[in-house]
Amino acid sequence: MSKDKREGWLAELEVGDEVVMRQGWEHRLYKVVGITPSGLIDVSNTRFNQDGRQRGASSSPFDTRRRLVEATPERVARVKDLDRRAQLKQLNWISYSINSTAIQKVYNLLKKEGVL
Repeated sequence: MSKDKREGWLAELEVGDEVVMRQGWEHRLYKVVGITPSGLIDVSNTRFNQDGRQRGASSSPFDTRRRLVEATPERVARVKDLDRRAQLKQLNWISYSINSTAIQKVYNLLKKEGVL
């Protein structure tokens, strides 16, 4: 059995801790579900090396496999903000009645903020 060689913030990770999984431009929040005695990290059905790279990934900057990134408060806020924007972008706004309470609240808020 090999020794746990994790360093820095990865060495402090425990099961249940929040991490950011990055793949290309996409960033998502996940919880650590397991850590092997050798320091391999399991997150959402994916295993990561001790350096945070997805198992089998190369060290090339062009490798598009997943990578773990520290879940700092700023990064978590940014990921959540991007998730909310993506959810709003996917809504089919025209399918909702302009008279619905929720749409009226959104409309009034946007008008108050000077967006409309």
